[in-house]
Amino acid sequence: MVPDEHASRRRRLAFAIAIALAAGAYTWLYGAFNPQHTSDFDQVWAAARALHAGDNPYDVIGYARPFYWWWPFYYPLPAAVLAWPLGFLPVLAARAAFCGLSSGLLAWGLTRDGWHRWPAFISIPFFVSLELAQWAPLVTAAVLLPWLSWVGVAKPNWGVAIAASTREARDWVPMASGAALLLAVSLALNPGWFSQWFGLVREASHFRAPVTQPFGFLMLLALLRWRRWEARLLVAMCLLPQTPGFYDALVLFVIPRTFRESLALCVTGFVVFFTMVFRQPWPTGDAWMLDIARFTIWFQYLPCVLLVLTRPNEGRLPVPWRPATAPARP
Repeated sequence: MVPDEHASRRRRLAFAIAIALAAGAYTWLYGAFNPQHTSDFDQVWAAARALHAGDNPYDVIGYARPFYWWWPFYYPLPAAVLAWPLGFLPVLAARAAFCGLSSGLLAWGLTRDGWHRWPAFISIPFFVSLELAQWAPLVTAAVLLPWLSWVGVAKPNWGVAIAASTREARDWVPMASGAALLLAVSLALNPGWFSQWFGLVREASHFRAPVTQPFGFLMLLALLRWRRWEARLLVAMCLLPQTPGFYDALVLFVIPRTFRESLALCVTGFVVFFTMVFRQPWPTGDAWMLDIARFTIWFQYLPCVLLVLTRPNEGRLPVPWRPATAPARP
């Protein structure tokens, strides 16, 4: 490694550690000053503790169950397996550790080809991810770091998006092997988890694909740049069901190639946030989800589609073969 590369890695590592510590501290302080607050990670933490006790998370998490939650446990069991070590910590410490580690990995991934994406760390999606202890930082890091791509099995919709954005055939190896290991451990712990989880997800009505939202179909224009990994990522995000919210837009920060593009994406996140603030209150939770979904599509997803359309349809497809070269004619 040449000295400049070595110095760059040291700066990236220092930045990643600083972001990890700051994110962990922010998550811990937010929870400490809001003791009634519950994060989305709490149910995964409870699932990990259920596994420690030999219980089935799908039986103990939910409304009027030992771990009270508003909804059933919609995560696949590999998410609880992945969170297994954090189940030994108190919930607040587990949130901070999860967000700190995820954010540090995100910082390492976002700086892999420069520093132009740093506005992601002052964006609304990032701070909401910390407050809700969401998976968005970890999933976004997995898009950029092939050796981490296997974590997508804990969030299958985003796992498909990660697979769609794969750049090299060799990147399938860590993804497939890591996912297979997590699935094997999950089946060993609970052989019937898949049918139970799939039945719960199939009955849920709040998982909606952006393509079903007003003007969401315009995201499919990214198919015009199908050779580009970021275009395939956008198409997968368009077609796959997800829960509307501020946090999932964090993954869009993998798309900018300049500081101005990153800053513009950060600004549009604030536009979505304040638009939602000025429109409250909502009569129902479904009305809130409809608004956040369409404003995120209009102000964040579609601008990224336009950004990708300005780039040439070039890129290497992640296939394990190459077409044979035709023999030269005599």
